[in-house]
Amino acid sequence: RFSGQDSIKGAVIHENKLYVSFVENELDTCVNIQIAVGDFDLDKIVFKNFFSTSECVEREVATIQHAGGKMLFDNKDLFFTVGSFGTHKEPQDSDSIFGKTIKINTETKSWKVISLGHKNSQGLSFTDNNNYIIQTEHGPRFGDEINLIDLNEVKNYGYPVASYGIHYGDLTGNNFVENKPFYKPHKEYGFEEPIYYWSSEMNSNGISSIIEKQGEENVFYATSLNGNNLYELKVNFSELKVSSILSFNLRNRIRDIIYDIELDLYFLLLEENPSIAILRNMSD
Repeated sequence: RFSGQDSIKGAVIHENKLYVSFVENELDTCVNIQIAVGDFDLDKIVFKNFFSTSECVEREVATIQHAGGKMLFDNKDLFFTVGSFGTHKEPQDSDSIFGKTIKINTETKSWKVISLGHKNSQGLSFTDNNNYIIQTEHGPRFGDEINLIDLNEVKNYGYPVASYGIHYGDLTGNNFVENKPFYKPHKEYGFEEPIYYWSSEMNSNGISSIIEKQGEENVFYATSLNGNNLYELKVNFSELKVSSILSFNLRNRIRDIIYDIELDLYFLLLEENPSIAILRNMSD
């Protein structure tokens, strides 16, 4: 009855608790994204609600795969990406949760928006610069982005008004709701520029997760789905841009990457012929 996109969107273990984000059906008529939590136990985990919202998108018009759902802990705060669910007004509406990055206090469950104007953010990572976290985002066609989320000021990252991409099915780039195009560059229309994006001259990428590279300042690993690439990128925080990027094709969709500090290894979750790959630091 429902699409295959009604699913778990993210999972993270923090202080021996497992947090899972998932698409929830509200009365079978509309959808949103919620978080459940349970004490981590290899035998059995009993989940209870951790975070939910009464706001939802009508199922008939919702794009379920644009749900977001990435989580990142910072002590008692949880950063959480909430996708647009295919909506066009809500990502620019500061009173809506959709198309936002939010910060949830794990003790009070109170939350606040820390960035807006997102389509479907897939990855979050800390940076060496404490003023920012870094975020990967599925954009329109040829418009996937990497953004630096300012932790000191709520900023607008443009979607669906500004994007370097084009609309699916529209190779002219001129078709939009009410025949409005995506504006570019972002900054000329009052929005934040991505620090990197995959342009129409490149293959469709499907950027997914991102993580710090251990032992190197301001260097990150990012993964991709359609592109099958693992990226190593260096960020210049003075100029707020990616100063260099290398790509390594694994011939497989890469959904996620995590780091094990004890083993000093990275684990990559691959989707085609589902499997786990192991990566050592490339500088070793």
